[in-house]
Amino acid sequence: MGRTNLNGNPFATSNSTFPVVFQRAGPGTGRLLYNNDFSNLEPRVGFSWDPWSDGKTAIRASFGIFHDRNFGNLFGNARGNPPFQASYATPPFETINNALFDSGFFPLHPPDLPFDPSIPDGALQAPQIFPRNFRNPTLNSWFFGVQRELPGQVVLDVSYVGNQAHHIYRDVDPNPPQPALVAELLADCSVPNAFNCTTDTVSGAGNLYNGKAFGTLPKNAVAFNAIGRGALSAVLVESTSNANYNALQLKVTKRLRHGLQLQGAYTWSHSIDDSNDPIVPGGAGVSFARNPLNPGQDRGNSDHDISNVGVINYIYELPLRSWHARQSARRPGGAHELERKSIRDQQLDIPGRDEGLFLEPGSVCQSSIRHRTGAWAQSLPWPQFLQRGRVVGEGNQAHRTPGIGDPA
Repeated sequence: MGRTNLNGNPFATSNSTFPVVFQRAGPGTGRLLYNNDFSNLEPRVGFSWDPWSDGKTAIRASFGIFHDRNFGNLFGNARGNPPFQASYATPPFETINNALFDSGFFPLHPPDLPFDPSIPDGALQAPQIFPRNFRNPTLNSWFFGVQRELPGQVVLDVSYVGNQAHHIYRDVDPNPPQPALVAELLADCSVPNAFNCTTDTVSGAGNLYNGKAFGTLPKNAVAFNAIGRGALSAVLVESTSNANYNALQLKVTKRLRHGLQLQGAYTWSHSIDDSNDPIVPGGAGVSFARNPLNPGQDRGNSDHDISNVGVINYIYELPLRSWHARQSARRPGGAHELERKSIRDQQLDIPGRDEGLFLEPGSVCQSSIRHRTGAWAQSLPWPQFLQRGRVVGEGNQAHRTPGIGDPA
């Protein structure tokens, strides 16, 4: 029927009959949690073409295959599977040790239950089950776009983006009610009967799986109810869902000029899938497939489908940087402070920076200053003090060392 896992201690069902028996799977057992998948290849291809060789037009296209990982929450939820946890249920109304009626109210001592990998019929337990051919979600994605530079430093970008996703996770009832038995129950409860049931009773929570034991229905809608949907729900996590996305994307960009950049973007898109999020479905959706016998009937607009999206953004560069430079130049030594910061930013390796070097007024220093890109000679023909990578001039005269940033 499927496989389950508990923090690296998996168990697998051995057959689809009842009682359901879990077997050990994992390292040293000779059984895998689910079969290895050797189809996770991820080729990528793309090209870029300038059709007129003028540097103003680019035509691009690409295709790639991507995979998602199996997130741990899927397997962590199986920590209550047999034999790691035993569940006690004696419907319809018997309390623990029948304490409410025969044994007094206290103490309420639960019965001792063995930690058994077997789930008997009637237990209505809720394990987390995985199929043997569990797969990683796969995405095939493609793109085609044209970019064109227009007059006035404007760029127009038109693109088509599409993808198809396969092997997406979905939650399915592993023991769904049988349509023939449901039809019989509806017929039996549509007329006066000994159970006083109605069609609403048939659809009541848990009645299809355990209505006979509760005395609310003449029979159950499942042949066996070792697992099913009651207070908790058994889950078969399949990787059989599909989705697709197609979008037209338009973008216009006015490049930065005079401190201002403008951009506008519009996307028309449509996203379709046939399953909801298995953990937290969006909107009023449910995590389970509505019809476990035909999950594809859930195909429709995705929870996140938004057909039209428009965005306008801008960047404006405030003129604070230029103002700061002017103000610094007016202060005594201000221009030299800027020069020193510029040199420190260059991270030059200047000989003598560690021990210091004092040059007498009027002297000329012929020094080799090594930059990251190489070495070249510098002539510093006026008084200065060179220490720990700093160059300082006299008075308010601005000093810019020849060759800083670009070798002569």
